[in-house]
Amino acid sequence: MHQMKLLFDHIEQYYPLSTAAREALAENFEELVLAKGKFLITEGRVCKHLYFLQQGALRGYITVDGKEITN
Repeated sequence: MHQMKLLFDHIEQYYPLSTAAREALAENFEELVLAKGKFLITEGRVCKHLYFLQQGALRGYITVDGKEITN
């Protein structure tokens, strides 16, 4: 539940959450832990999820002519 509280606290910095909204979020979010250097999603795949980054950093990039371009 600690992770859900962090998510709720973050969202509520911008918009208040009702009890129903909290319950819906809690039912539909699950914790995902990735080791450093692992990919959240790989090239050619369509992302169908939302992610809330609790700790660390993400790098988004595209591949053009075999080179990684960070945006």
